[in-house]
Amino acid sequence: MDNVIFTLEELPDSPMRASRLRSLPLLPLGVLYTCAHMLLDWLSYVHPFGSFGLTPWNPSTGLGFVMVLLLGRRTLPVFFAALIISNLLIRGMPVPMWVAIAESLLVGTGYGVALAALLNPSLRFDVSLSSVRDLFLFLLALVLSSALVASAYVSLLFIADLLPAHDVPTALLRYWVGDMIGVTVVTPFGLLAFSRDHLIRPEWEPVLQIASTLILTVWVAAVFAQHHQLQLFYLLFLPVTWIAVRSGVEGVSVALMSIQLGLVLALVIFPGGSIDVLDFQARMLVLAITGLVAGVLVSERRAAEARLRMNQAALAQVSRLGSMGELAAAIAHEINQPLSAASTYTGLVAESLEGERLRDPGTRDLAAKAVSQIRRAADVVRRLRTLVRLGRSERAPTSATTIISEAIDLVRGDLERHNIMLRLDLDGDLPLLMADRLQIEQVLLNLIRNAAEAILEAENGRREVLVRAKRSGPGLVELSVIDTGRGFASSFADEVPLPLSTTKPDGLGIGLSLCRSIAEAHGGALMIRNTGSGARVSISLPVAENRS
Repeated sequence: MDNVIFTLEELPDSPMRASRLRSLPLLPLGVLYTCAHMLLDWLSYVHPFGSFGLTPWNPSTGLGFVMVLLLGRRTLPVFFAALIISNLLIRGMPVPMWVAIAESLLVGTGYGVALAALLNPSLRFDVSLSSVRDLFLFLLALVLSSALVASAYVSLLFIADLLPAHDVPTALLRYWVGDMIGVTVVTPFGLLAFSRDHLIRPEWEPVLQIASTLILTVWVAAVFAQHHQLQLFYLLFLPVTWIAVRSGVEGVSVALMSIQLGLVLALVIFPGGSIDVLDFQARMLVLAITGLVAGVLVSERRAAEARLRMNQAALAQVSRLGSMGELAAAIAHEINQPLSAASTYTGLVAESLEGERLRDPGTRDLAAKAVSQIRRAADVVRRLRTLVRLGRSERAPTSATTIISEAIDLVRGDLERHNIMLRLDLDGDLPLLMADRLQIEQVLLNLIRNAAEAILEAENGRREVLVRAKRSGPGLVELSVIDTGRGFASSFADEVPLPLSTTKPDGLGIGLSLCRSIAEAHGGALMIRNTGSGARVSISLPVAENRS
């Protein structure tokens, strides 16, 4: 495949189907595509306009888009050849040979340029339509190329005296709508079928959605054929919206294909001569574009939520690593002192042995080795402490509002799952902080999660977390997290948290210690208070102008 970018949302085995096709020689690929092209031309040859084969639905064009986008520019000659062969065998060459060949060249060139533009690496078009940007690029290329192709072909028919002047607008609209609806319905379905493991889940709800959509489509077309109630078509927006919300763009692509097949089937079963098929297809085009946009928006939001959950998991892992680093730093600090004392005492023993003139070489050697090994252990511990400290802080002027907003975005889902309301109280004129944004975000995440756990343990019915930011003194801003939990025990509150001290039965006692270390490293402090209806944990941070 040439210059086609797949995204991480694709399942591992999905691209393998396209890879197997791409590995085939061009000749069998061309035969396979040409047969499929002619079959779609034959199935869709309903309600043609005049003798020119201008049908209200051209799925073969959509299939051509699928082939070129998936398999690359090398398939463009196959696209040209299939157009000529299909005109000859399926539509019986309703126009002179030179016109048919010219049509194939016009169609192939117009759409070929659009497809080549989409495949340009600099455009970074994703054939799985994973974002609104990709869908916009696809629709933009389709609208421009189909309008150009339709205008060129209808102009060719008019120049060749095959089309009266009064039929030009109708023929132009019929050709343009037919190609637009064919590509809009078939191409997303085909692209997603090759870039997803499955389009709909084999469960009762998706199957019910598609079945009910197909039945409703046939009923709407049948009622219109008998009573000309075209407004009933808008009922089809209901199942498409339902499917878009529940299944994303994958389900929408299946629904649109089902609706289009249902309409064609109904128009064959009820071939009333007064049916305005073009009107039906124009409404179908609006439905298809609306459904695709809604589906892509839902899929893009789900992908963003999945990335957010991955980031949350990664941040939680970083938090655990940071906590372990703080634990190791605390252990190193506690162990270093007795090791230093032991080194001193052993050194005195060695000096005493020297003073008493005990010449036993073995005793002196053992004492000297003890001193050497203890000092070595002290050096190792000091190096470990240096290694696991927070490291070099990348402080820069940072907005407190930005830090709070990003931290809340990461924890909002957890709060919503537990029905905990989050409120903000931010001063309007907060200055910039001189802070490491990621470290302060980590502090806020720890404090908000601690607050949520305290609320869940309290079970007093009131679930609320307040995040406050205000000036607390000259050159300082205070960030506070206030909860409605039980508060801290009297022996714990109003004191600086020590390493390995905790109020949780299964806690390690390193979360608040880590927050304290980060605050102090920034030149601030951490404060703990009970409020009577919960607890408040605050950190003070310096403003940027005091660090200039």
